[in-house]
Amino acid sequence: MVAMVAGEKRPGILAIWNDCRAGREAEFEAWFQGEHLLERLAVPGFLFARRRKLIMSEVFINMNRTVCRRTIRRGGFRGAYVVTVRFNAQVDEAALVKRLEVALQDPAVASGEIWAALDPAGIPVSMEEKLRGGDKKIKGALMIDTLRQRDAELFGENMAKEFPAADVGVFRVLCQLGREVAA
Repeated sequence: MVAMVAGEKRPGILAIWNDCRAGREAEFEAWFQGEHLLERLAVPGFLFARRRKLIMSEVFINMNRTVCRRTIRRGGFRGAYVVTVRFNAQVDEAALVKRLEVALQDPAVASGEIWAALDPAGIPVSMEEKLRGGDKKIKGALMIDTLRQRDAELFGENMAKEFPAADVGVFRVLCQLGREVAA
């Protein structure tokens, strides 16, 4: 899972979830770390890219790439693990805000964000996406950063029960590149 943040006044997110074909992991790593992230950060406006690796199986398989805007960010720092709750249907943002506020009361939670998908009608389809035959899109996401793996796993289990129609994943941070200060 990769999140690339652009913009200073209204942060936008390019949220990407994907898998790698078995046996081609080394090739993917070399390209992704050596070229792809650096190329994306060279695009004006992108502030940072944060790469995460799934630590729970059977959550997703295919490419899912959506341009979003961050509607809310709470908490002072980022964690080493993140629980992603991806919604494929319209989201009740007020309910997500309440859920985020409850989560932030737990000392295991470092921060949280809510993302809302931008209308894809106004966004040109990249050549990369055309070559893949189109990507899946989300409507929104709830992101909860934790410091420890076990806390993230517990939050992931709870989120899967609370939001059974959502795709829930627990990811470990692999790296972060960019110019972000602490927002």
